[in-house]
Amino acid sequence: VEYLGTHDARPVSPAAQPTSAWRNKPVSLNIPPATKP
Repeated sequence: VEYLGTHDARPVSPAAQPTSAWRNKPVSLNIPPATKP
């Protein structure tokens, strides 16, 4: 589990860091389609 302890693990909220949320598949599911690029 590499993403633990990295910048991907810090922003828990998709609104805080959308790019990190897109890297984490489970989190990206919480992002509305309109928010995705």
